[in-house]
Amino acid sequence: MFSRSLTDLEQRSLKSVEKFPQSLRRFVEHGYRIVPLPIREGQIFRNWKKFLDESQWWSKSEIEEYQLENLSKLLNHACKNVPYYRSLFKREGIKPADIDDFDKLSLIPPLTKNIIKNNLDKLKAQNYSESKFKLTATSGSTGVPTVFYHEKGKSKAIEQAFHWRYRNTIGVKYSDEYIYLTGIVTNLNRFDEKVSWSKYYIPYRILVLSSFHLNDFYLKRYVKLIRSRPNSILFGFPSNLYALAKYLEKNEETLDNIKLTHTGSENSYPYQRSLMESQFNSRVFDHYGNAELCALFHQCEQADLYHIVPEYGVSEIINQHGKVAKNMGDIGKLYATSLTNYIFPFIRYDTEDIIEYSGKSCKCGRSFSTIKSIQGRIQEFLVDRTGIKMSLTGVIGALHGMVFKNMEKFQFFQEERGETILKIVKRDAFTNLDKDSILKTLYSKMGKDINIKIEFVDDIKRTSRGKFIWVEQKLSI
Repeated sequence: MFSRSLTDLEQRSLKSVEKFPQSLRRFVEHGYRIVPLPIREGQIFRNWKKFLDESQWWSKSEIEEYQLENLSKLLNHACKNVPYYRSLFKREGIKPADIDDFDKLSLIPPLTKNIIKNNLDKLKAQNYSESKFKLTATSGSTGVPTVFYHEKGKSKAIEQAFHWRYRNTIGVKYSDEYIYLTGIVTNLNRFDEKVSWSKYYIPYRILVLSSFHLNDFYLKRYVKLIRSRPNSILFGFPSNLYALAKYLEKNEETLDNIKLTHTGSENSYPYQRSLMESQFNSRVFDHYGNAELCALFHQCEQADLYHIVPEYGVSEIINQHGKVAKNMGDIGKLYATSLTNYIFPFIRYDTEDIIEYSGKSCKCGRSFSTIKSIQGRIQEFLVDRTGIKMSLTGVIGALHGMVFKNMEKFQFFQEERGETILKIVKRDAFTNLDKDSILKTLYSKMGKDINIKIEFVDDIKRTSRGKFIWVEQKLSI
């Protein structure tokens, strides 16, 4: 899952500006700030954004026609120009022309993280010059990062066009101020070295707050900074924004200057959304994506179901029987095919994310397919002694009930099937009654085929990217 980052052009611009003397730098930054965002983003962004603003209102048949046409182009390109797929298609006896509907995509074996690791160079398209390849990687929140390539000067521009369509849909304007509480490191501040937990990007109207400083001392200062910026957009990882909402609730405070809140990069749970909407006095919207740029889901202005964005790629939700989910409530693993990345094609990529299909039509009128929820990465499931994988979606919500008031943090750890440790950072008021209540709640949700041990710890660290991992899963599942 992703968070909005500065584009390549923006990052290069910032580095260039920082070479100026400080007095001149402020002048240049404020000058750059008044340039409209579509102009700053470039022609590729503007072309895609114009197209996407129109295509979002296509009929279902128009969407399917677009996907099949572009899928055919991608498969022909991969077969001709990408050594890995050329060999794969030959070995499996597949011709691109054989894939003339979505059901026949299953003829192609899925692309896994391990395959990418072992075939990195063979997955590069040979009809691109080396200067076009930009090496990038996932955050590695579930283990070793997956390394792959994007196209320099193009991939990010297209990505931004999709995300700005989403933002415009939920009410964000190009000129709106943003407040980020994500995994961006803010240990340096260009204008005040004493303030290491915040950083303001003048050209892009973005105030970044460190997600590595989420205790009361800093949260008090975050609230003051946030209140100083009227009518802002609040964006962050759900766990970070929830920590801010909990601080406000504890101190009987609310925010009244937030235009809207949107989240990403982690699972978003109903209890988090409820508290955020209450304490921030704003609607909360969530979206899903990945660093590989092959799947994108987001909530629209209705803030209910997630739309599967069809121009971005082809998403298959594969259930436990190996079939594509087509019925409401079906749950399966997401295989994603990017329709925008030709330089390093992702075809039927096993994202290892578990999705709950909806299929309902959204009230907004768009003909996009929908999903009900993102259950999480398969590594974020627990496994009982019979081999059943258990999603923590309902479990985590239950633990944020009555007993959670006496827990600061918690995280599951598993390295043996049927055994798990629940690590808890307890508050002073925590008692044995809380412990008994927690175990009773967990066993009622998980059953008796898993043994749960509680272990008290001083702290639970976030990842190097500032994300919170609910399960430290050591099993290969």
